[in-house]
Amino acid sequence: MNLRILFIFISFSFFLSCAEKKESIPDYVISEEKLIVILTDIHQADAYLNFNASEKNPYDPKKFYDEILKSHNVSRADFDTSIAFYTRTPARLDTIYDKVLAKISTMKEEISKQKNDKK
Repeated sequence: MNLRILFIFISFSFFLSCAEKKESIPDYVISEEKLIVILTDIHQADAYLNFNASEKNPYDPKKFYDEILKSHNVSRADFDTSIAFYTRTPARLDTIYDKVLAKISTMKEEISKQKNDKK
């Protein structure tokens, strides 16, 4: 009987140790929700820069990024620290980027719809 209880205890401990541990987010890290909004804005800026930049009129991406961070009341250091934190948990970062891509897709669909409505 004792051997059965020991086996059950060891099995239970093994299953608990294999479960993915979700690290809590420290106070100094930007929340996932806010980071999704910031990253969406950054990718919109990238698209704008790629579409509108030329040799005659080059844009400085750093200025765009700094303005985006400023508009969200986030310092460059806080942003970099947060990205480093989320990079350590790839599954969480994948989830964040899935939501960023979904937001961008929704925006693209809305713009396409507006263009079609004007015709």
